[in-house]
Amino acid sequence: GVIVTTPQEVALADVRRGLKMFSQVNVPVLGLIENMSGFVCGSCGHETEIFGRGGGERMAAQLEIPFLGAIPLTPLLERRSDAGTPIVASDPEHPVSRRFLEIASSLAGSIGSIRG
Repeated sequence: GVIVTTPQEVALADVRRGLKMFSQVNVPVLGLIENMSGFVCGSCGHETEIFGRGGGERMAAQLEIPFLGAIPLTPLLERRSDAGTPIVASDPEHPVSRRFLEIASSLAGSIGSIRG
């Protein structure tokens, strides 16, 4: 399983419950991703931490699970998602695309080690 959370404390409480459930059914947890980790302005590129940042990374460290990365909100990501075209396909060099690809690469390595 992969846990996806937002940085806020209320969301992190759900992470704890989700991990407990995965543990009860013997599902290995490959890591945690922090979604909505900042907002990147579509006009100027400035990044603002409207929901905070780092809660997911701190939680992963506390729970001793891998922190896979943080994905910020960005208008381009929203537009591409709504159009059904992943940002990694439409704009693979975009900074958010690179974050997704880094996470995917890390997960691929983790899955490969589980399967032996």
